[in-house]
Amino acid sequence: MDVSEPASISSGIAARYASAVFDLAKDGKALAKFETNVDDLATALDASADLRDLISSPVYSRDVQGVAINAISKKMKLQPIMANTLSLMATKRRLFVLPQLVAQLRALIAEDKGEVTAEVTSATAMTKAQSDKLAKTLKANVGKDV
Repeated sequence: MDVSEPASISSGIAARYASAVFDLAKDGKALAKFETNVDDLATALDASADLRDLISSPVYSRDVQGVAINAISKKMKLQPIMANTLSLMATKRRLFVLPQLVAQLRALIAEDKGEVTAEVTSATAMTKAQSDKLAKTLKANVGKDV
C-alpha cells in the first residue's frame, strides 16, 4: 500500500479549497480579518482534541459535522467567507483536510504579503540581536521579509 497517495489527495483537496477561499477574501479586501481567522483555526486545531476528532472521525455524520462546525464558526466569530467554506467542507465530508487547508492558506497569505519562511537551526538559543541580524541578512539575500 502506498501511503503517500492519501496524503497527496488531501493536499490537493486542501489546495483547491485554499485557492478559492483565499481569492474570495482577497477580492473582498478582507485579508487582514481572514488571516486572523486562519490563525484562530490553527490555534483551535492545536488546542482541541475534540475538534480534531470531529474533523477526522468517520463516526460523525455530515449533519453532525455541519451543525458542529457552524456552531464553532459562530463561537469563533469567523468571517462569512471562512464559515461558509467550512460548512461546505462539512457537507462534502472534506473537513479532514482542515489542517492542510490552514497550512495552504498561511502559505498563500505569506506569499501575498511578500514574506518567505526560513527554518534556522541553532545549537543554542539565539539572542534578539542575532535573530535580527539573521533576518536582515536573509532579507538582503532573498529580497523579501523572512
